[in-house]
Amino acid sequence: MNYLLVLEIISVIFNIVFLVLFTKELRWCWIFGIVGSLLGALLFYYQKYYSESILYLFYAAIGVYAWMYWSKKNNDSFSVRSMRLADGVLITISCLLLAFGLGFVMSKTD
Repeated sequence: MNYLLVLEIISVIFNIVFLVLFTKELRWCWIFGIVGSLLGALLFYYQKYYSESILYLFYAAIGVYAWMYWSKKNNDSFSVRSMRLADGVLITISCLLLAFGLGFVMSKTD
C-alpha cells in the first residue's frame, strides 16, 4: 500500500475524531486536530501542494492556541464581541496582502 495513502487515511481519521470530540466540547479534541493537521501538512508537502501545507500548519498552530485557551476554559468567561470596523478593515487588507504575497512566492516553486 502506498505510504501517502496510509498517511491520508490516518489524517482523515484523526480529523473525524477531532470533529466528534469538538461537538462534545471535550478539550482532548485539539490533540486529534493538531495531529491530523500536521499529518495533512506533511501529506500536502510531499504532493508539492505547498500553500495547502502552509494552511494545515496554520490549522495546527491554531489548534495549539485553542488547546491552551480551552485549558483555562470557564463557561462564564466566553462571550461574543463585535469587532471595530477599523480592525476588520485592517485585518482584511492584511489578509489580502498576505494572500497575494504567498501567491507570488508559490509561483516561484516547483
